Amino acid sequence: MNEPGLQEMKYFIQNGTCENYIISFSHFVPRQELVPSKQFLREPNLPKVIGSESLEKQIRKLGSNMHIFGHTHISTNKEIEGIKYLQWPLGNPRERERQCK
Repeated sequence: MNEPGLQEMKYFIQNGTCENYIISFSHFVPRQELVPSKQFLREPNLPKVIGSESLEKQIRKLGSNMHIFGHTHISTNKEIEGIKYLQWPLGNPRERERQCK
């Protein structure tokens, strides 16, 4: 999410025109905790290059209830500090076959 869009959303939230549930999206992984332990990874160095503090700050500033992300192609469904984080990779035929049975 970019800063101008974040400011616009903040305006709607403060003025009561945006209610209920806020869902945000990104391609990149916002937190290190969203990656499985190294023992479950094919690429053990993956945790060194993912997780974005600035993205996580924007998600919190927006007030997201749920954040959907991608990039690692590892299914994730976790709640951390009141935000539900989801990733459901379907980018290639093998992923679609495994995930959509």
